[in-house]
Order: sequence, then C-alpha cells, then structure tokens
Amino acid sequence: MSFRELSIIEIREVLRRWLAGQAVRAVARETGVDRKTVDRYVTAARELGAAVGAEPTDEVVAAVGERVQGRPLPPASDQWREVERFRPRIEHWLKMETPLRLVRIHELLAREGLQVSYAAARRADIAGLDSDLVLERWDKTAKVHFDKRVFQELTSLRFIEATRNVVILGQVGVGKTFVASALGHLACKSGFNVRFVRADALLARLK
Repeated sequence: MSFRELSIIEIREVLRRWLAGQAVRAVARETGVDRKTVDRYVTAARELGAAVGAEPTDEVVAAVGERVQGRPLPPASDQWREVERFRPRIEHWLKMETPLRLVRIHELLAREGLQVSYAAARRADIAGLDSDLVLERWDKTAKVHFDKRVFQELTSLRFIEATRNVVILGQVGVGKTFVASALGHLACKSGFNVRFVRADALLARLK
C-alpha cells in the first residue's frame, strides 16, 4: 500500500507533537497528515527507542525518516538552518496574545542579520510550501529518470503564463511533491500567488 512521504520539516513536527504527548489521531488532525502516515512515523520512532518526553533531535528525525522512506533524508538548506536558529523566538511571536504579523517578524529577523526576501517568504508562507523543497536542493545524483527538456520547460514557468495545467505522475518516492513544491517556490519568487494543497488534505476537506 502506498503512503505519502513526509519532508524533514513535517517529520520533525509530527514527532514533536507525539513526543509532547499528543495521540496519533490528534497529531494527524492538527498537522493535516493522514493518520496512517503519522502512525508509520510514530511506529518507526518507537522502534528506534524514542519515548514521550524526549526531544526530536536532528539525529532522531533523520533516523526515523530513513527507516520509513528507506533512504537518507537530504540535509536542510543553509537558509533553513539559519531560520531554525530563530524558531523558538518565531513561535513565541506567533503565540502571543496578539500575534505579530509576518511583516513585523520579517523586520525583527532582519535586525538579527537574517536576510530573507519578504515578498517571496510571504507568498510561500501563504501557499503552504515547505521551505526545504526548493530547486537548489534538487539531488542530481538520484536515480530518477525524467525528460530534462520537459523539466527545463517547467522551470521556465511558461505554462503559468499560458494558463496551462501540469500533471506530475510517478511512483511513490520519485520526487513528485518535491518538483511541485520547487515550482511553487519559483512561482512565488516570480511574483505569482501560489496555493499548495496535498491530495489527501484536499480530499479530507471535500468529505
């Protein structure tokens, strides 16, 4: 049976919630990840010795991802590592009685020396895109066969200007979500508004 592979950010969030004591059903509901998918990652964490109350360290997250997906997870991008340093502060700002707006958070991060394009960051945030799944992190050594000319055509974004749809097909684990997300980030940087919704989440909304 096929299941959706999670990104390193999603795995960390699933494990963080479970290790904090949330039930699998609650984790699935609050993250938008299918319950059976959450259960796979939680089961892998248990098998690796993780227990409620522990911290989802980088080593644990990577080990769980590799155990479930059968291959090592790609390392986080340099920019995302920089953002991760400010994660506690960002979460605090967002959980205040009057949460700070993204524009204010962007200003505060800039004062700390973290330079992120606000317009692109805002569009990507609204779109729901994973900041790790960008074209710069495409693994050129992956044993995945694809038409390079078609790939180059897609990254030109001409299909958007031509108001044409794109359907990405393939088996589980070949990078369909990565390509879709990377194209979404390119579109955000080019000034387009984007909305990223996974098929399982969309079907859940339609029920």
